[in-house]
Amino acid sequence: MTEPTGYFHDRAAEIIAAYGGDTARWPDAERATALAVIAGNPALKAALTEARKLDVDLTSWACRPVRNGDARMAAAAAMRQPRSFMRWAAGGSIAASLAAAIVLLTPTEITPSTAAPRVTVATLSDEAAFEQVFTLTPDEEHLL
Repeated sequence: MTEPTGYFHDRAAEIIAAYGGDTARWPDAERATALAVIAGNPALKAALTEARKLDVDLTSWACRPVRNGDARMAAAAAMRQPRSFMRWAAGGSIAASLAAAIVLLTPTEITPSTAAPRVTVATLSDEAAFEQVFTLTPDEEHLL
């Protein structure tokens, strides 16, 4: 069963993206097929070239020695205590949040001045209610 060529193109692009430009790191089972697809596709050749450049850059960056003074300064900066202002700011923001929560979540007593006004509903007899609902208005008379 043969698979479409688009699959091999996509798979070769995935292999380049995942494993980089060094073909020795590619999966053994797919290496030959991927190299054959790359050889016939200019876009994949360009992607492989870019991956190889990135590999070179990463390798040179990883091998660059760190000067002794830089390492000490980085360690000192990591160990430095935060400023007291930041502690006060963090504490103040927590206190303000708690105060707002207490104010907003405290139940309030409903007094007659804050209560909703009462609405009185007139009660109708059954006949009057029936007439009000089922009697046609002059605008509705022409619909019959």
